[in-house]
Amino acid sequence: MVKFPFFYRGVAQPGSALEWGSSGRWFKSSRPDQHTTEHSARTGRVLFLRVRARLRPRADNPHQPPRVFFRAFLVCVFAVLLASGCSAPLVRAPLDDVLADPAAYEDVELIVTASVEDVRERYHLYRDRRVEVTGDLAYYGRRSFWTWYLMLADGDHRLRCYTHHYRLSVGRDAEVMLLSARAARKPVTVNGILRSDGIDIWEILYDGQLVRPDYKPPEVPVFPGTL
Repeated sequence: MVKFPFFYRGVAQPGSALEWGSSGRWFKSSRPDQHTTEHSARTGRVLFLRVRARLRPRADNPHQPPRVFFRAFLVCVFAVLLASGCSAPLVRAPLDDVLADPAAYEDVELIVTASVEDVRERYHLYRDRRVEVTGDLAYYGRRSFWTWYLMLADGDHRLRCYTHHYRLSVGRDAEVMLLSARAARKPVTVNGILRSDGIDIWEILYDGQLVRPDYKPPEVPVFPGTL
């Protein structure tokens, strides 16, 4: 650990002096009540030498990497191994398979695949599960609802899919994707948690593209005369 030396200053000791001049006794300390340039420069040199010594390879083995970088490398490796070991595999399965053997899906990240029609008809069985549905894009916007949403259609059946992340502004990536889907009249896939008022969106998929509403790319300003 690199120890940073503290800056300090001389502190004058209390003494006495006559009111009409300097003929009284000398102060107990002649140390200045201010930082000195010489001391600040010396402290900076000491700090630089200590840091350089920490980063320099050991004298007995000049080919050994600095200890600071070696420790940071070990920490990164440990974090990667820990993250990879804790993540559960992602599995997609229909609801009937999940209900037939629930124990087989206990240690996985499960996405229940379904149609819009089946979700509407067996809503109570899909409720509070992460479901994935595909349908035609019937509408997207904020009309008559508390936040932004899109409506998936499958024949006469409709299913609302919404996200609070777009309550104030829609992500540019999602907007471009949905415009393309509507122009091409191709289906859109959505997965998320089924709530009482629809699917709380985690991901939107279309034509090999994926959008996560919890991340919105930064807006790039366009100035007149630029592309």
